[in-house]
Amino acid sequence: MKKIIMVFMALFMLCGCAKYKMVVNVDGDGKVDASLKSLISEEALLSQNMTKDEAISAMKKSLVGNNEEATVKEIKEEINHKTYYGLSITNIKTKSIKSTVKDGKISVDIPVDALISSIKSGLPNMSLKSIKKLGGEVSIVVNMPTSATSTVGKVNGKQVKVDLLDLAYNNKEVKSIHVTCEKEDHTGVVAGIVLVIIVLAGVLVMMKRKQKID
Repeated sequence: MKKIIMVFMALFMLCGCAKYKMVVNVDGDGKVDASLKSLISEEALLSQNMTKDEAISAMKKSLVGNNEEATVKEIKEEINHKTYYGLSITNIKTKSIKSTVKDGKISVDIPVDALISSIKSGLPNMSLKSIKKLGGEVSIVVNMPTSATSTVGKVNGKQVKVDLLDLAYNNKEVKSIHVTCEKEDHTGVVAGIVLVIIVLAGVLVMMKRKQKID
């Protein structure tokens, strides 16, 4: 992940017109599925005399690496009247994201200290407000199976969003994102299914008895 951020920051330093977003989805069994989207604006490419193909080629070599199982797709997006080019990478296998299931809770830990350090060292010489106005973004989104709690970021129900740019600019000392949630309880669902089966069995027995009487 550190290498990914360092490559992204090299693009980001061009003018701040770049976006990086990692999404971490956690299922009810604690299994993690990670994906990321990296974009750079057409405006930034033109200002540096870089072609879209050159930028995407650099992203592919550095962001995908040896992750042969990853699915890579070239994308073009229109955001706030600006054209962005980049990559959408899914099915990322990373050992740095740790997930544990214990005592009825799911916990996910994502190390970000190296990422924040890389961002700090590569920030353009402009304010956070200016970068965001240009469309700059570096964030991690974690989607949990049930209502989440987190040591950092904004929590909205099952989702946690962490703005790494904000943490870097405000010199926040954060080593990792620690997100937890209650493991899904299927007891009620199972009990409901069993009850339905019992009721149906009772109805069938009564129908057979009625047929015999008739």
